[in-house]
Amino acid sequence: MFDRTVNIIFYVNLAIMFCAIVQTVCIIVLCRKTVYRMQPGLTSAFIFGFAFIAYIIQLALYVLGNGYAPYSVYATLGLFGCGFIACAVYCFMLGKRSDKHLCRMAGALAIVPPIGTAFIIGLSYRLRGDTRAQGMVFNGYTYTIAALRAFSVRYRGEFIDAAGASSFAPLTPREARRHVKGLKKAARRAKDGESRFKYGEAVAHYMPQDMKLAVAAMQKAAKLEHAPALFNLGYMYETGTYFKKDPKRAVEYYKRAAALGDKDADLRIGIIEVGKGNADAGAEVFRGRMSVGDDSAQFNLALCTERGDGVARDEIKAVELYAGCAKRGLFAAQRRLFALAAESVNTADRDAVLREIAALQFDGEFAHMMRGVIAVKEKRASDAAGEFLKAVKCGGAWEGLARLFVGTLYLDCGKLEKDRKNGAAYIYTAMGKTPLAREVYLTVPHALRADKAEAARMDEFMRQNKPPFAPLDNAADGRADTAARP
Repeated sequence: MFDRTVNIIFYVNLAIMFCAIVQTVCIIVLCRKTVYRMQPGLTSAFIFGFAFIAYIIQLALYVLGNGYAPYSVYATLGLFGCGFIACAVYCFMLGKRSDKHLCRMAGALAIVPPIGTAFIIGLSYRLRGDTRAQGMVFNGYTYTIAALRAFSVRYRGEFIDAAGASSFAPLTPREARRHVKGLKKAARRAKDGESRFKYGEAVAHYMPQDMKLAVAAMQKAAKLEHAPALFNLGYMYETGTYFKKDPKRAVEYYKRAAALGDKDADLRIGIIEVGKGNADAGAEVFRGRMSVGDDSAQFNLALCTERGDGVARDEIKAVELYAGCAKRGLFAAQRRLFALAAESVNTADRDAVLREIAALQFDGEFAHMMRGVIAVKEKRASDAAGEFLKAVKCGGAWEGLARLFVGTLYLDCGKLEKDRKNGAAYIYTAMGKTPLAREVYLTVPHALRADKAEAARMDEFMRQNKPPFAPLDNAADGRADTAARP
């Protein structure tokens, strides 16, 4: 009876072995498709490897009629069981970030071969990657393409004006209190709009911030027909900062500021018109400002042209408009052109747009960035990395993003483990310069990352350097970064 039971278990092990072989192949496929929780998957494959060795030993003992054959059969069965359990754990973990229902179903049935094997085959076929990790799947230029796609999603384009945030000297709390006190005295003594506005924006910036007091000072400045104060109050009503969002009230303030010569107030009125669905009126405002050489207005008209808001939709014409102000140094236009190129990298649907962008001639670090993304499209990894490295050496506004793409190219195309570690290090150094780098870095395998203590210090640095609310200074030309405020 005992021998018969052993024979049955032997043939059961044979069937289980074939299922385990199939599941091992599927696990390897899944581990190559997603960087998330690779360790449990590789552990399962490792256990199955031991089980295969045990099966060979059991087969030899069984053929030789050795007395230990029954025990080897049970040991092999136990190892296969542990492998299936580890596989189930891996599938459940994948369900946190990928196809939740399919992953959990495969995990629940993984310990019931061959049913579980069939589900895991389906999972390895259906799973396209780690969906919450920007789809970073190992299939070539995956980190780079996924990072480009994430950039194009993040920077789809928002209307802008040329007003930038006011610059404030870094002061200690004691120095800040003394500075604000001095501005308060100056405002009381002069009683003019400029001094009241300067006091209000300082109170809004330096800790402890007092928005109620800041707004009161700006309202007093607005009553004295001070254009920057009127603009800021209009912006607060437009965006719902401190006040309840009120576009109608915002337009009233902007019109008063525009009457005093504030150029950006007209642009904000146009932006509000487009937001209300009156795109024709908004586009007309942008055309008017563009006719007097306003690059921000040209950018906004290009965005309308790209989307078909108030004008005929024409992406090629939009690229021409973006290029004009991008060559004159408008960062928002450069960023939008790069986003359009990034959208074109992994698809043939937008090749006409990419060809139009590729034909443009730029200078400086942005030229290197554009040549780099075109090299990625053409699968020339070495040339792409070289162009991005040149942009890093320029050390300008594109440095962080250039570091990120150098890192992803090393991760994707590095032949040695050292190359991939260098790639992870590049992405890590970009974390303080572009928020996209952190999203990518979180998907890098743990073995390639910097030590945990250093990562914690970076997290603390990013948390402490979150910029506070800063009133807008319309004297700024917006060249460094004219990204639209929320």
